[in-house]
Amino acid sequence: MKKLIIAAIVLIVAIAAVVSFRGMQMSSQIAPKPTYQVVEDLNGIGCLRIGMTSSEAKKVLDSLYSAYSSYLKKNYNSIDYVRIKRNEMLKLVEPLSYKAPSSYTPNHTEYEVTLIFSEDFAVERVKAYFWSDTLYRIHVPNSVIQANEIGEGLITKYGDGIGYYDKNSNTEDQVHRWGNDHCIATYRGKTTYNLNSQGLASGVASWFHEVEIIKNDLDLTQKIENYLHQADSLWQVDRYKNI
Repeated sequence: MKKLIIAAIVLIVAIAAVVSFRGMQMSSQIAPKPTYQVVEDLNGIGCLRIGMTSSEAKKVLDSLYSAYSSYLKKNYNSIDYVRIKRNEMLKLVEPLSYKAPSSYTPNHTEYEVTLIFSEDFAVERVKAYFWSDTLYRIHVPNSVIQANEIGEGLITKYGDGIGYYDKNSNTEDQVHRWGNDHCIATYRGKTTYNLNSQGLASGVASWFHEVEIIKNDLDLTQKIENYLHQADSLWQVDRYKNI
């Protein structure tokens, strides 16, 4: 009897081990939950394409300027606007005084770009980042007033994406993400409203909207971040070496 009990226990343990092993196999075969809605034709924004060189970007922006020259003269040649110039459609940005000079980061360059989407929609000061003269990141920062319009445009074109949208009486908070094997686009937006005595929105208290399109390559992104961090460290050492 004792032997039968021991045999039964051994059998139960063996079965449990097999079930557990098969469960582990199945879980390892389950694909990770995607972090973005797959959009096959996503490759950049406007005429900018992830992977193009700075000379290619200059060429397409120059063509864009020619195509919309009459529109630019009509809408951007007044005291209300800084006139958009052909040679400033792609403008090299020098680092601010408190950042490492470009001599420390020759492989990494930043440009400000003017994108024209239609005759009534042009966006200035879009950031374009190149690594070894290859465009890997496009950023429409919160300082660009049309950042939310671009984000809403992506939603109109591609759908809600993967992320979230939360709204209550005084806050609207959202993240939308689309992508493919080539690049990932993210729209982040948060608006906080002032409330009146009836608890209704009566003006904007704070505002943050941005759009980022980046090459889908985590190893490259980490490599660039490490590169910039090391360049900043070298600059700091040189800057203060005689103190």
